[in-house]
Amino acid sequence: MKDILVIDLCPLRGHHEAYLTKVVKLLSQNGFSVYVSCPNNDIVNTAIIKDKLVNVIILDFCWSFFDKLAIKLFSYLDILLGYLHIKSIKFSSLAPLIIVKSIQRQIDKNVLVFFIHFDTIIPMTPVAIVKFFLPRRWIALYMQPSYQAASCWGKEKALSRFYGEQIFSLASCDGLLVLDLIYHRFFSRRFKQLKITTIPELIDSTCHQSQLTDVVFKKAANRKIVSILGFISSRRNIDLFLDVALKLDRNKFFIVAVGYLDRSDFSLSELESIDRRLQQLNHTYVNLNYHIPDDLEFNALISISDLIFLHYKNHPFSSNLLPKVMMLRKPVLVSQGYIMEQIVNRYHWQLATSDCSNAIVQAIQDISSNFKIDEKYFDKFTKDYSPQIFDIALLSAFSIN
Repeated sequence: MKDILVIDLCPLRGHHEAYLTKVVKLLSQNGFSVYVSCPNNDIVNTAIIKDKLVNVIILDFCWSFFDKLAIKLFSYLDILLGYLHIKSIKFSSLAPLIIVKSIQRQIDKNVLVFFIHFDTIIPMTPVAIVKFFLPRRWIALYMQPSYQAASCWGKEKALSRFYGEQIFSLASCDGLLVLDLIYHRFFSRRFKQLKITTIPELIDSTCHQSQLTDVVFKKAANRKIVSILGFISSRRNIDLFLDVALKLDRNKFFIVAVGYLDRSDFSLSELESIDRRLQQLNHTYVNLNYHIPDDLEFNALISISDLIFLHYKNHPFSSNLLPKVMMLRKPVLVSQGYIMEQIVNRYHWQLATSDCSNAIVQAIQDISSNFKIDEKYFDKFTKDYSPQIFDIALLSAFSIN
């Protein structure tokens, strides 16, 4: 039996929980003794009990005095670099790797480390320094690479991340997992010897109608439901969504905005504009202080909708919502020029538009009467995103066939 340490340093919510619990279960059922650590170990323990996994050991974070001292020292070095106007290096970004080292010390042997969400690990320090803090052997799942990222992060951060990705050239890196073939090509050109595996997004499309979905469906009264759902930060483009909502015929369309509006991600003037336009809408169901409790209700909200608004602002990455919406056979609206447009085009889905609210209104009107799924491409989509393909791809990254 092979040993592996699976780590996610992000709080487990949404896709983080889904990926971690799925990976732990899959590896433990395929010849691995799994050590696992995350900020919400109770969630992992619940999954272990539910699936009756016997070869999984949970490790808590355990910082030593010297770990804390090193992180304090790194913060002072960052202050010094600030005085020298050096912004591209941050020694404090090594802190996650120090946490990993502290977890590894609880195991009396060197084991392969699998970083479930490497985006939270990758440091802003030279590779020549980083290599001393990395495990001897590691594999990473990397969700948001530097590819096209300048539009979202700005040129300076995107360039810093691009240079940070040189970490994948190290001999200690046993492999890289990415979520789309575009990323696969991006990294295979840069790192010729690196083993790169493309895995599909995890999709749970199970639905369960709730009191909320019943209320929304009744209020819609046979009008087409146009929805924005989930965690709503500024990148979700809610300002554009509301512009569109105000222009749609209230006799034909019903607007749904359900989820949690991250008010800290907006300026005061932006929040005032959002609140003002929400008050102008009277053909809506709005609850923007609501954490959708689970995938069952989330999927049910998608299932009663006629169109899902995923027109992100300056977002070069995909979204785990996109394949979920497509699996539930719903039309989706995405922005032009990025990977989400390439995904919908790949499966002959609808629709990518510009940022013009009038163009989006016209697109919604067209979709409401002309949406048709190309079953040939939908069949390809369901195969590409099937749980079996995920399992095969993940296990192949660890050379289990």
